[in-house]
Amino acid sequence: MDLDLKLIGRGALFHDLGKAKTHEIEHGKIDAEMGKALGLPEEITAIMEKHIRGGLTEEEARELGLPVKDYTLKTLDEKIVIYAD
Repeated sequence: MDLDLKLIGRGALFHDLGKAKTHEIEHGKIDAEMGKALGLPEEITAIMEKHIRGGLTEEEARELGLPVKDYTLKTLDEKIVIYAD
C-alpha cells in the first residue's frame, strides 16, 4: 500500500475548517473554498469537500441541496481521513 501520511495528516487537520462558519451540511463545500483560498493542494481540498457523510453520490448531493457532483471517495487517503472522522 502506498499511503501519503503527510496528505492524510493535513487532510485530517483541515477537513472541518468550514465549521468555523457553519455546522450545516454545506460546511464541506465551505471547507474546500477556504482551503483553496489558503492555497492548499487539490488533494487536500478534495478531502475537505468530500468528507460529508463519508462521500456522496450526485443524487445524494442533489437531495441535500449541495452542488451536484460526485463526492464519492476515490483514494485510500481520502477514505482513511473520512472514516477516522
